[in-house]
Amino acid sequence: MPDITFRNSPVTEKVRWKSTRIEVANGWFENHGFLVVPELRVDVSTQIQVVYPKDFEYLQSSTKEFEAEWGRVEAAFWEELDHYLPEAKKMHNDVVVDVGRIGTISSSYWSVNHYYLRQDRSLGDLAAMIVNHVMYVERNSLGVTWTKREALMDFIMTRPVMKKLFPKFDPIYHQLSKVPLKIRRESERYVRSLGIAPITKELEVKNGKILIKGVVAAKELTKQEKEIMKQMIKNTGDIVTYDELADIIWGEGEFKTFWAINKTMQRLRARLVKLGIDGKRVEAVRGQGYLLR
Repeated sequence: MPDITFRNSPVTEKVRWKSTRIEVANGWFENHGFLVVPELRVDVSTQIQVVYPKDFEYLQSSTKEFEAEWGRVEAAFWEELDHYLPEAKKMHNDVVVDVGRIGTISSSYWSVNHYYLRQDRSLGDLAAMIVNHVMYVERNSLGVTWTKREALMDFIMTRPVMKKLFPKFDPIYHQLSKVPLKIRRESERYVRSLGIAPITKELEVKNGKILIKGVVAAKELTKQEKEIMKQMIKNTGDIVTYDELADIIWGEGEFKTFWAINKTMQRLRARLVKLGIDGKRVEAVRGQGYLLR
């Protein structure tokens, strides 16, 4: 059974503060519907709030309660997860969980064995992140996008056994669309007040337009190619299935040939290469579709 260590220190919190700053700068939170706030507010779900103070200040967080609770549920959790994702147990070894007050409710770092849990949340959020990250690592074979992972994570975490183990877990996916416009604009103003220079991406979507290295692609791509790129950028790192591509190319519910889709993607890749984008970023996934790296 994987061994999990909970920790908190000025070093781990400073790392979290810096990593959250990068995500604020590259627009990840904004693009996925999360709010960035200096401190938690009570008029909206804490699940979709990203706590990011302007100035870093270390406030110690206790790990004792998390350690004690995890000791009571860990065996049952891994046993139950084995029914849905048998790869999970062998993928995790000597897991480290940083506990603190900064960022989203939970997240996984560069390693499958390194997670973060916000101190105001419950262990259900950590369990859900483990589920989510296994699906992320296995995304090519599973063929799931970010939104599908979130929905599947909620499904697994609300099954009877999981619900009994983690009664405080609250599904997150449906919360993202329930933020009042006024509060979302307050979050946007706060992000601007941070004065963080936005990171220019090679490929991004802003106000419904495709930007290539910060410049709007007005005539460089066809209308169809722009719609494909919007879907690819939205699901960066995840598979855009043949069915989803067919819906864009021929209309919803229509599907002609895999050959035609592949030719369309070859032309799109060639156009991107001419615009200075590495052609390897558009990757074909055999039998499933394409993904943008």
